[in-house]
Amino acid sequence: TKTLRRSQSVIGLDFLHILGSRSDRTNEFPKLAGMNPRYLWHIAFWLVYTLIYAYLSTAFPAPSDLEYPWIMRFWRFWQSELLHLPVKLVATYAFLYGLVPKFVLSRNYWLALGMLLVLLLPLTALSRLITYYVAYPYLYDELPTYEMLSIRRMLYSVLDIASAMTISATLALLRRRL
Repeated sequence: TKTLRRSQSVIGLDFLHILGSRSDRTNEFPKLAGMNPRYLWHIAFWLVYTLIYAYLSTAFPAPSDLEYPWIMRFWRFWQSELLHLPVKLVATYAFLYGLVPKFVLSRNYWLALGMLLVLLLPLTALSRLITYYVAYPYLYDELPTYEMLSIRRMLYSVLDIASAMTISATLALLRRRL
């Protein structure tokens, strides 16, 4: 098995060391062209995430969006996802690299929940502001006619941000356990 782990793939990179035990995996991300592919994995994840959510929004649109052709709806929903991506990035990475190591791993669950709420409240408000004043006017050339801070829309924004956080956390935990 040692020769199998040391064997090189077709493109000259050793990916078979991932099959070894956790202690054998000293460098899970081989360097490609001088760049650490860990960043490429993050970029790929967020690209796939935004494309999937744009597709789901296109496949199940609001009745007011049905007047637009499918490709135009997809393009608009993908742009909307990209406009909201900075909020989701801040929430996700603050959760994964701040809250989890500092509070969850030390078993301060109530404090972690409180800090999660402190994190989500301003980011939800920022997400609503982006929707109301940036995304909607940019995508539809008009200001929205609905109430920006309604409970229903705030809850939607919280769940939208939380879905990015939980999907990322799940994949991070799976990567660490496998």
